[in-house]
Amino acid sequence: ILAKAKEHQNTVMPGYTHLQRAQPISFAQHLLAYGAMLRRDVGRLLDCRARMNECPLGSGALAGTNYPIDRWETAKTLGFTAPMDNSLDGVSDRDYAIELLSALSVLMMHLSRFSEEIILWCSWEFKFIELDDAYSTGSSIMPQKKNPDVAELVRGKTGRVYGHLMGLLTTMKGLPLAYNKDMQEDKEPVFDAVDTVKLCLPVFTGMIATMKVLPENMRRASSAGFINATDCADYLTKKGMPFRDAYKATGTLVHYCIEHNKTLDTLSLDEYKAVTPMFEDDVYHAIDLSTCVRERRPLGGPAGVDLPLHRVGEGGDEGGDLRGVGDLGLPVAEIILGGHGVHAVVHLVLAAVQDGLEGGGALELDEVVHILLDVLSVLEPPGQGQDPDVELAVFQQRDGLLCGRLAGAVVVVAEDQLLGVPGEEADLL
Repeated sequence: ILAKAKEHQNTVMPGYTHLQRAQPISFAQHLLAYGAMLRRDVGRLLDCRARMNECPLGSGALAGTNYPIDRWETAKTLGFTAPMDNSLDGVSDRDYAIELLSALSVLMMHLSRFSEEIILWCSWEFKFIELDDAYSTGSSIMPQKKNPDVAELVRGKTGRVYGHLMGLLTTMKGLPLAYNKDMQEDKEPVFDAVDTVKLCLPVFTGMIATMKVLPENMRRASSAGFINATDCADYLTKKGMPFRDAYKATGTLVHYCIEHNKTLDTLSLDEYKAVTPMFEDDVYHAIDLSTCVRERRPLGGPAGVDLPLHRVGEGGDEGGDLRGVGDLGLPVAEIILGGHGVHAVVHLVLAAVQDGLEGGGALELDEVVHILLDVLSVLEPPGQGQDPDVELAVFQQRDGLLCGRLAGAVVVVAEDQLLGVPGEEADLL
């Protein structure tokens, strides 16, 4: 998604509401909307992992044991955050499986929505993209057909994952404490749902990477449907006309265009002035599709949308760029705070510009660590599980990353991103 978005920051396409052309956007923004959804999916899975990382060992059949075991020691040895607090809950809880299935269901729902758009975009009614032959098939009888099979299969498998979630919820809904044999029905739905998602994601990734985008068709579709009408109304509003009056004036123009088979771009200035003398020659610049997209600069808009994806554990350009479509280039450090019922992800900007920073050079590794520790102390004050003065226990290089553990927090910092932080940003952190 990031790679395609970078390629199409300036590709104008129609944005839709109610499946009707609404306002011009960039193809990058449309793709990154799904990037934002998938980022939340990653967060849900990480959160799910943190909550399920409690050890049931020592719960016995239901009432624990009278042997002098140390459940904290066994939990720590096996890599868990903590033992489960209640032995009845330890043998009968399946929340972790239900939560995982729920997170996977939401993820599949996002892939299914994306699949539906790809299916529409491939049709002759849209023709915004062409899928690679490896991700589509022909018809057994109609030689002209090229069907988006992969997108359709992903869309279809979404119901399969939904079914596993509903099945396990139904299994658990009437069970008294503690263990019941019904619970052995948790295995098949969880394993199959995980396998299904792991099957869909790489195939979907390949489909996106190889699809051919047709910017000319997107632009042509954007030129119809009066999707710059709101910008025409905004033009009048910026000249002092109340928006309700600008809305009405633009609606009059649209009605005139429909009757005379014209567009707002092809109207003469005299036709504009017949509605209101506030129109001047600059209206054509204001309603140009590129201007419509470029002027929507606030965060989240087509000109100010942020690239929302960061692949934890991967270095390189695509793993570190998190800035907006117009300025890709600020790497981040990511802190994953995992603890007993606590999980959070914090992005810290640690670098700007290619050749250095205004007001300072590179930070030493221990300085970076102290910045991270300061953030930890703010998020979880001393006395609640985090010690802001704790020394770094482990900091080693692994697969191009510097990985460390700080008082229950796992810190991952890309090696080439340990650059300086300007004073004001450091104070903000």
